[in-house]
This record gives sequence, structure tokens and C-alpha cells, in this order.
Amino acid sequence: MREIFLENLILDQKKIDEIDKTCLCEFESCVFSHADFSSFNFSRAKIQDSKFEHCNLSNVNLKNANIKNCEFHHTKLVGINWSEIKSLFGNQFFDCKLDYSRFISMDLKKSKFF
Repeated sequence: MREIFLENLILDQKKIDEIDKTCLCEFESCVFSHADFSSFNFSRAKIQDSKFEHCNLSNVNLKNANIKNCEFHHTKLVGINWSEIKSLFGNQFFDCKLDYSRFISMDLKKSKFF
């Protein structure tokens, strides 16, 4: 599996389409805008200090992913099994669609939902 590390970038759909959807991804301090990730496999991904604006992450695989200190704005997060994530810490969700998402046994004390 190919590894990709991206830092301090602003990524739109055109740039997202250039990324291998099965890669082992690490994103730090990135901004994703109007991007469709619904076909991505984010298992074992590391996403930190990043922002998702008007994105679609519905039904993505997040098994063993680490998502820390991220913001999700007006983002579709339908059908995600968040309980499979390795680490979910300090994230903020602003006006997101979270239908059919599962947070079973998750510690959400540091996460905020607006």
C-alpha cells in the first residue's frame, strides 16, 4: 500500500481525484473544500488539525484511523461507524449530517457538536 503525507494544503475535488483512494494517508493542517471522499478507504489514516468544508465522507472506512483536532463544517458524514476509529479526539462538528452514524462506546468529551 502506497503512503501519502500532505501538510498545509488546500484541497478541492480536482486535487482529491489525483490521490490514490486506497493509499495509507496522513493529512496535517489541510483544508478540504467541496470534496467527495465517499469512495475513499481511510483505514489507518492519520488526519490532524485539518478542516473539512462542504465535503461528503458518507460510508467511508475509518477502521483504525486517527482523527484529532479536526473541524467538519456542513459536511455529510452519513453511515460512518466511528466506533471503529483508533482515536477520535478534540474534533468539532458544525451543522453536519450524521444520520446512521455509530459512536458506540466512544469517549466524546473533547468533541463538540454544533
